[in-house]
Order: sequence, then C-alpha cells, then structure tokens
Amino acid sequence: MDLPAITNLKNEWKQRSRSKHADAVFSRLTVNEPTLSSAGLRSLADLARSQQGLFEEPWKVTAALVRQFALDELVGLALLVRLSPGLLATAREFDWGRPPPWCSAEALATDVVSTGWEVLAQYGGTDLPYPERTILRTIRRRLSSQRSAARRRSLREQLAGGGTDDFSDPAPIPVLDELALALRLHQPQMSGRDLQLIFDHRVLGLTFREIAAASGVSVSAVEQRSYRAESALCA
Repeated sequence: MDLPAITNLKNEWKQRSRSKHADAVFSRLTVNEPTLSSAGLRSLADLARSQQGLFEEPWKVTAALVRQFALDELVGLALLVRLSPGLLATAREFDWGRPPPWCSAEALATDVVSTGWEVLAQYGGTDLPYPERTILRTIRRRLSSQRSAARRRSLREQLAGGGTDDFSDPAPIPVLDELALALRLHQPQMSGRDLQLIFDHRVLGLTFREIAAASGVSVSAVEQRSYRAESALCA
C-alpha cells in the first residue's frame, strides 16, 4: 500500500541526501564512526541503500547512526528511511489504521513516522546491540498503547451512554477490569454460555482442557467456541 507520509519521507531523503550539507554531515559521521568507512559507504545517500544487501552486517550501520543521532537532522532522516520497510510492516500489523484512534491509513502512517522520530530521539546517543528490532518494537508498543487507550475510551463512552469533550486518556485500568467492561457491554448480544466460557478461561485462568473435562465436550470444541465468542466480543 502506498502511504504518502512514508513516500514523502523517502522523497525528502532523495533531495537532501545529495546536497553539499549532506556531504559535510557524512564526513563528520565517518570521523566519529569508522564502521561507516569500513562498510565502503561513499556518501550519505549510500546509508539508505546499505540496508539492501550491500553490507554484510547492516545493523552495525544502523547502530552507528543511532549513536550519532544528535549530530544532524539528516542522520535521523537516514534512520527513518532505513527503517521504512519495518514502518510499513508495522502499519500492516495495525490493519492500515482502520480501527480507532486512526481510522485511516494515512493517519496511522503519519503517527508511525512521528512516533519513529520520538523513539529515535529516545535512543539517540546509546549503543543498541539490535537496533532495528529494538526501535521497531518500541514503536509498536507505543502505537499499541494508543490503540488500547482508544478502546478504553470507546467502552467508557458506550457504557455511559454518550461521549465527552475530554479527549485525554484516563488512567489505565487493569486488563481484567477492561475485560469485565467488555463483557458487560456485550452481555445482551452474547449467550450466557459464551460469556461463561470467556470468564472461565480469561478471568479464572482455566485451560481449555479443564473446561472441556468439566463440560463433557472435546478440547477442540471448546477452542472453537472460545474463538467464536472472543471474535464476537472484539467485533
């Protein structure tokens, strides 16, 4: 999927990475990070391409850029471009922004890029042994928190019978309390049997085998019913 926020990021990189200022930044980078010289990189523009099989250990280039994040804005831009395949994968994991709080692919992509910059600023100047994995995992964690906050807000609004002008996220509630809210909300639409199954498995912590033994049905039947019930709960 074409996401303008990420496409614009790449286009900006193409323009700025070939400027005289970019050459000066690259010279300072190679002085501070000998790894970049040994990688055979000759310009700042090579930093994005080095992720694509031109260097045996591309993570070392990423780690060097993270250490030098504060050197210049172009270093952060180079990192985002290097991570762009992972940023696209992240957008796909979040269903291209269809669910709240984004409700559109472009809104999610914009948030992915801005969150990516915030995460780079957080780790800038540090030495990360697995930089790509660490950075992308932190981005996903922050986006997941936003999605959970939107779900909590939606549940509260529906239970209260209306919305509110206060869009700040309330204090996080325990997972079991959140599940209890969801069960209350969906109680009229779900059978008591399904509600009991979710409660036994998710709240009481009973295994499918234990539930099957108590109810006299097969484990696979319990698993299938649980899947259908939880799908309805999350719909």
